Amino acid sequence: MDASTATQVIAVAMTGERAGRIVEKLAAAGFEASATTDIGGALGEEPTIMVVDPKGWEMTLHTVLSDYDERAEAPPAVLLFTDDSMMLCSAGPAFDILSPDADGETTRALLDEARVRHHVFVQNWPGLLVSKRASDLARIEYCLENRTGLQIRADRFQTFVNAVTERVVARLASGIQEYGNIVKSGEDGDRELGILTSLITVGETHFWRYSGQMEALKNILTSIHAGKKPGEPLRIWCAGCSTGEEPYSVVMAALEGVGEDAEIEVLATDINPVSLDVAKKGAYTKRSLRNLPTRLMAQWFVLGGGYSGLQVCREVRDRVRFELLNLCADELDDWVVRNGPFDAVFCRNVTIYFSHEASVRLRRSLIDSLNPGGGLFLGSAEAMMPVPDDLEVVHEAGSFFYKKTANTLPKKDKQQKQETGDPVELDTEDSSEYHLGLDALGHDDHETALNIFTKMVNKYSGCPMGNTGLAIILANQGREVEARQQLTGVIETGEEPAEANYMLGLLDERAGQSGSALEHYNRAIENNSKFFMAHFNRAWIFKKRGQSDLFKAEMRKAFVILRSSQARQSWATGGFGIDAILGMVAEAGEGCGDADDG
Repeated sequence: MDASTATQVIAVAMTGERAGRIVEKLAAAGFEASATTDIGGALGEEPTIMVVDPKGWEMTLHTVLSDYDERAEAPPAVLLFTDDSMMLCSAGPAFDILSPDADGETTRALLDEARVRHHVFVQNWPGLLVSKRASDLARIEYCLENRTGLQIRADRFQTFVNAVTERVVARLASGIQEYGNIVKSGEDGDRELGILTSLITVGETHFWRYSGQMEALKNILTSIHAGKKPGEPLRIWCAGCSTGEEPYSVVMAALEGVGEDAEIEVLATDINPVSLDVAKKGAYTKRSLRNLPTRLMAQWFVLGGGYSGLQVCREVRDRVRFELLNLCADELDDWVVRNGPFDAVFCRNVTIYFSHEASVRLRRSLIDSLNPGGGLFLGSAEAMMPVPDDLEVVHEAGSFFYKKTANTLPKKDKQQKQETGDPVELDTEDSSEYHLGLDALGHDDHETALNIFTKMVNKYSGCPMGNTGLAIILANQGREVEARQQLTGVIETGEEPAEANYMLGLLDERAGQSGSALEHYNRAIENNSKFFMAHFNRAWIFKKRGQSDLFKAEMRKAFVILRSSQARQSWATGGFGIDAILGMVAEAGEGCGDADDG
């Protein structure tokens, strides 16, 4: 008897006919399987592999498969018998999908891989769920933020842990450390990061969501279209398009607004390749269509595809191009130059999961991608304060969007800003000078630091970085009242570096005002998520308050940053060496500094 017949495989579906279809598929690939319509009973038989047709029980499948934390024996490898890639995000811990159209060789290879991996998985099962080292979680958290921009807030940390655990089980990994290696790998890691992101964030989307913005889009496109040359297309970018409901809605709105003969091009991007697979097919459940006006459903959908039997028609789908894109990648600006400009940009409910630093950068890229007169559509909780100079807020149809001013002037040069008193935007050279000053402070070379910061302020009177550097020197000299006044002025410019809020937090903490100190540390981290001393100081405030979980979470973050970042802010360590700080963090984090974690 070969391995394929020795392996216990159970086919599960809501009807005996569909379960029998799976059995036939597996038999053609050389695997014997039994059939059942009872998924709970199938789990109780402790099979090696379960091949499950998810059709009909989408809302309950996740709960059934996620009983792994109550099982004494290892759960089976689960393959989903479907073409719907998104089920990997919503069905619960499933190893992969087995397409009904897969040939025998592909089917056999997938089951062989699941069988081999499950054998090792079973051996590691007794200690798998209890082995959640802080350092292993921190590595995945750092990778998630560094590659996707997703920031795990303290109130979402347990959701993050649960999602990682589910994916460890799904991938039949030996533990969180091995799963971390999968996440950091190439194409497979990108796919896994996409699934993990879907599990952590609120992935709710449907057609014609925020109907007011769709109505506003019609008006702005009608105005822009009137000024286009014959045959010149309207171009729209949907950033963070998820499973495609938004870009298809945009096409429908555009066609209704400017006419079906208009040239319309929609570029839809997302970091999750699984979501993009679903979007490209354009087939949806009734839940996704619940808010779509009846007239549009009748006009732009056809029978066939998807569990609902409805698919976006070819005329709409052909106007959308889907592309994998990381909105936090260093190459984003180059991507914008290659693919822009656009007449409208949608990026709704994306930046709410990003650090402040990543959000600011992304919003600037979105604005720069717009044609003059174009519209930027964000989520209702993503209003920009203050509104950038080259945008105006438009309230229309019960919603709002930002319109790029038609007569956008070139950015003022630094000399002009100095004369008008406007905030100064420092270039790379200025930023380098600032960090040289901070490095000098880290080496107790206050004279050099003073010269650098003074030169910056003399060059540009409104220089936030230079004034922050001078304030740090004042605080080190014990002139805390003057330092606070200087820092308050920097904050009021709205362009303060992270160090300004960090220093205000430090001054508040010295004054016994821990609540205010936490707020300033929070803002410092929003500005620079790798500011390890802000995490470090936050941790000790939580410790004093008896919030041990938050204390450990902050120490985990500080540890990962210290071990991986070159920006170590030695000027902020209060006289302790970096190694001393690292030792304190590792000890406080209860194991996150294990020797084998380097």
